[in-house]
Amino acid sequence: MIWAIGLDDTDYPTGGCTTWQANELEKVLIECGAKPIERRLVRLWPFAVRRTRGNAAISLIVEISSTIQQRCIDAIELWFEQLIYDIKKNDIDSHARPGLIVCKDGDLNESIYWECVRSQFTDINRIISDSSIIHYLSSDLGNDGLVGAAAAVSWKPSISSTFEAIAWRDSSKFGTSRKIPNNAINLLESNHPNTFMNRDPSYDRGLISPRSPCPILFGIRGWSFESTRHALNELINLDWNEDIVDYSIHITNQCSDDHLDDIIEGTVLAKPIKKHGGHVTVEILTISGFLQLISFKEGGILNTKISELLPGDKIHVMGLISPDGYLHIERLKSVYRSPGNLFRPKCSCGVRLKSTGKSGKLRCKLCKYTETSHWIGTPRLSFDWVEPSPSSRRHLSMPVSRMN
Repeated sequence: MIWAIGLDDTDYPTGGCTTWQANELEKVLIECGAKPIERRLVRLWPFAVRRTRGNAAISLIVEISSTIQQRCIDAIELWFEQLIYDIKKNDIDSHARPGLIVCKDGDLNESIYWECVRSQFTDINRIISDSSIIHYLSSDLGNDGLVGAAAAVSWKPSISSTFEAIAWRDSSKFGTSRKIPNNAINLLESNHPNTFMNRDPSYDRGLISPRSPCPILFGIRGWSFESTRHALNELINLDWNEDIVDYSIHITNQCSDDHLDDIIEGTVLAKPIKKHGGHVTVEILTISGFLQLISFKEGGILNTKISELLPGDKIHVMGLISPDGYLHIERLKSVYRSPGNLFRPKCSCGVRLKSTGKSGKLRCKLCKYTETSHWIGTPRLSFDWVEPSPSSRRHLSMPVSRMN
């Protein structure tokens, strides 16, 4: 039998990491005789009230023979009990509320995943009462982790799924700064073109190591398993000034756009408003009505392009509507741009025509020539899809370069 074991909500502000805990759990299952098949890393709805640090859940896919099923369940329960004890000892604010689900791979309806990646999912009873659930465990502090665990086991990878290799540090290094080898990023970009999000060129900053106190030393994202594996093999042989205690490759829903609906088409109604702190808002009219858009300073070129919009511009936009009603823009495309820098035409004698007021005419002050009132504008070129710099994108967002 193939089991999917989902785990979520094991991290807290000062430590913890669900990828690390899943790695430890898999070791326990191997000792019981289970055969590991795959690991799945599933990002969830970005606006979830109790989202974790990376907002990701893990699913372990393992082969379990009938003779060891109960042994595995007993080992999982013992391991989970120790996990809760360790978290309570270190998580002083009781932030983490782990949840674990065991089911047969593919049995839990995928609709759970889609609801968890696109909305605030809270129907715990729907999860635990599902006939496909073999076993589940949750913290006495709350069962929030069951939501992410259910999303992880109900997600079905596809041929377009991406991969992430993760390497973990020794526990003695948890919470300390990481020292990335000087040539690590250059090696990835020169030798491994099918990896991505290694560096943010806008800030010339590496993106492979987190800045949180978690157990992860570095992560490499790739478009295929093989390209990710080759990159991992090269990086683990560099000098990181510390030990790499373990590593693994996960198949993920990153860069999938699963959190988004279709492209929204709209017409800009008023000039964008620049707010304190650098973010920009603008109102558009869509086929469904009025919609407020917002972009943040960290959006870089995306924020710049939004601030340059004018009334009458027609745009395509992709983004996520937050609980406060604003659509947080993730990508923007200009379809038509209204003329800019409006000015009055000149008379044949060279003098700029001026409005006569209520008559609706333009008149030359020198030769008294008149014509119907109108403006002349400077053409503004449309632009193709733009997006924030890599460090400001959501894990789930598909890069412009991958759009059809």
